[in-house]
Amino acid sequence: MKYLKPAILSLSLLTILMNAAIVPVLSQISQAFPQADPALIKLILSLPALTNILFSLVSGWLARFLPKRTILIAALILYILSGLGSSFALTIEMLLFGRALLGAGTGLISPLITDLIAYFFKGEERIRMIGYSNASSNFSGIFLPLLAGWLAGFNWQYAFWVYGIAILVLLCVFFFIPITPVNQNSKITRAAAFAQKPTIMVALTNFFVVLVFYSLPANLSIFVREENIGTTSIAALAISVSTLTSTLIGMAFSRLYHWFHHRLLAIGLLFCAMGFITLTFFSGIYVLMFAEILVGVGIGVLFPYFSLRVTQVSSSQNLTSGLSMLSASFGMGIFISTPFYLIINRLFHLNTIRGEFTISAVLFSLTGVFTLLFSKNSKENPKLS
Repeated sequence: MKYLKPAILSLSLLTILMNAAIVPVLSQISQAFPQADPALIKLILSLPALTNILFSLVSGWLARFLPKRTILIAALILYILSGLGSSFALTIEMLLFGRALLGAGTGLISPLITDLIAYFFKGEERIRMIGYSNASSNFSGIFLPLLAGWLAGFNWQYAFWVYGIAILVLLCVFFFIPITPVNQNSKITRAAAFAQKPTIMVALTNFFVVLVFYSLPANLSIFVREENIGTTSIAALAISVSTLTSTLIGMAFSRLYHWFHHRLLAIGLLFCAMGFITLTFFSGIYVLMFAEILVGVGIGVLFPYFSLRVTQVSSSQNLTSGLSMLSASFGMGIFISTPFYLIINRLFHLNTIRGEFTISAVLFSLTGVFTLLFSKNSKENPKLS
């Protein structure tokens, strides 16, 4: 049990990399396949999100029959093969196939991280570990996108080498995470389904946040180029600034939760709103970095908060399925984000990326203010279990 915490946190290194490692080099991939339909290029980000959704739900179902460590080992092998294998893609179709498998591996892994934390840790230690898990995830998002961008300077295919970090994670899981008993009593009865309604609300809120937020990473590389802010390395630096901010917030999440409790939801939404407002009305490299810091604070608060809430409102029998639902909502938000903004652009005749950022600013502002007013009137007493 000595290395249990580092082993669990090592799993968190992988989740953000599903798309974060590739976002800075998306424009280079587009140039590598000049004949490919632009919709196929966007699928490089959205297709892994779709398979992530499906296999997040499969992960919860498999946990009823197999030990969590067994699922993790199989998922990590899939993650390694698909991540590194994408570097050998000769066609856009081959690349999309590899990306789909990577999303599947990530989907199997993601819900089990918080599940393991909830199983091995209680009370204050659980809150702290959830914050550390988010910080660990963002920590990899600081350096590995920069590494991917640097490697892509030699060849875009080299960017996929960053997924090789999963080999070290596989060794940590194999040697340091013990086999947990299989919970075969987690059946979806009427009572269980009713009890999961609070979990569904958390998952829906998470879906909304990801849906609105993802207009930033999905457009960042192209936005930097169109605004003449810089090159691919600037996009990678902006992502790293945001994730560094989220990492620091994750490290302090336990303390922030005790200070603000459920007002953290409104605080996170409003910080995201301020970030998108900044991008809407101002321009320049320093403005971009400041906006990324604001959004980084918001995301750094929101994602660990959602994970903690699921552990609070779910029974032990339904925790794995609840976390699978939360993970699936994350992938669904990414997948729906692109078509959502395409529809919005046509409805409001917004033909610029800055127009998308305006919509994001409005949505985050309205929900943030509403949630802040609601939280002031809420008598809910947060649990630490």
